[in-house]
Amino acid sequence: MRCGKCSGKSEKCPTKLESGGMRKVYLQRGMLCVCDSQESVCLRCGICQICAESVNLKRYREDEKGSDEAIKISAVPATITVTQGGQLSPARLVLQGDIKVSTVSCGNYHTILLCADRSVYTFGSNCHGQLGTGDTEKRSGAFKLNLPSNIQIVQAIAGANHCILRTLDGQILTFGAFKNGQLIRAAPSNCPPEKKWFTEPTFVEGYGQSSGIIASWISAVGDRTIIQTQKQIFTKQMLNDARVTARKDCLIILPPATFHWIHIIRFFGHLMMKHFE
Repeated sequence: MRCGKCSGKSEKCPTKLESGGMRKVYLQRGMLCVCDSQESVCLRCGICQICAESVNLKRYREDEKGSDEAIKISAVPATITVTQGGQLSPARLVLQGDIKVSTVSCGNYHTILLCADRSVYTFGSNCHGQLGTGDTEKRSGAFKLNLPSNIQIVQAIAGANHCILRTLDGQILTFGAFKNGQLIRAAPSNCPPEKKWFTEPTFVEGYGQSSGIIASWISAVGDRTIIQTQKQIFTKQMLNDARVTARKDCLIILPPATFHWIHIIRFFGHLMMKHFE
């Protein structure tokens, strides 16, 4: 959007009805679309799907003499004023109980908040289910995620159109856009076709203490998800049944009825673990 025109629709790009005719409005990335649908414009062409699919619209071009002034868009029935660049004035976001926010992470058009009480809030665009509301409907204001009471969220990250949550015990929950595999999970086998399974925060299998692989850090870049993990070499149950022998500089654990053994070497005050077969 360097030229202010629609690179996808060019001169066929529809615009908003104003004063009996069609006025050419030059948009920038991030502005609300001129159709007043409250959806953000496309990153590529600057026009939302509703406007792009409109037909039989009359339009005329208008010189950009006042490009440095605020662009006022008349809405029906309300009036929305958007400054150049589609930015709104800073305002305070009020959450339930006026709790404090620990971290903030932003995607393309949505934001996820992790609060001091470990509750998680989302707000913004929900077209991919990235708000975790269980649907793709629009939401006004912040939405508090409905999470299990027996987990504690310690990290909340937003990708371009999806979100990832990490729990204290190393489990992972994801929701939002899924077509590029960024949720690390697929639709359940018994999921009805009409159910939007990707819109609800759901655990990713294979992470957590029960699986032996613990997520210690998460991140997201665009449609990619990054997870740093730690793998448990032995479990508490293994220690209960294993034979343990040691000397001054090493410790050997021999689990029962297996061909595995673990050799832990004390090296400069640190424990270096090795797993041999």
